[in-house]
Amino acid sequence: MRIAVWDAPVRLFHWALAVLVVFSYASGQLGGALMPWHVRSGYAILALLLFRILWGFFGSDTARFSSFVRGPRIAIAYARETLAGRHRPVVGHNPLGGWMVVAMIVLVATQAGSGLFGRR
Repeated sequence: MRIAVWDAPVRLFHWALAVLVVFSYASGQLGGALMPWHVRSGYAILALLLFRILWGFFGSDTARFSSFVRGPRIAIAYARETLAGRHRPVVGHNPLGGWMVVAMIVLVATQAGSGLFGRR
């Protein structure tokens, strides 16, 4: 039996973000003629993050943050259960994974924003 966890827009977001982050790192390291593409990649990353944030509030049920970002108490309880070897399986992101999604969005947005808006 197949269970649909992420819809097509979220899957496309995941792959596009992964490709753009790798490209941004490589083009930033190589520099030179790739720098204009490095900047474009940064803008594309910010556009993707904006899309994902909006989709996290208005998208499909499984894409909404409310379906996988739980409160701190639930995340801490899940961490304790995991350390004790008693955690229950979760379809999609577990309570700790939901917070990791939030952290990754914030960190990638900070990295891309500081690079694009901090340049001269």
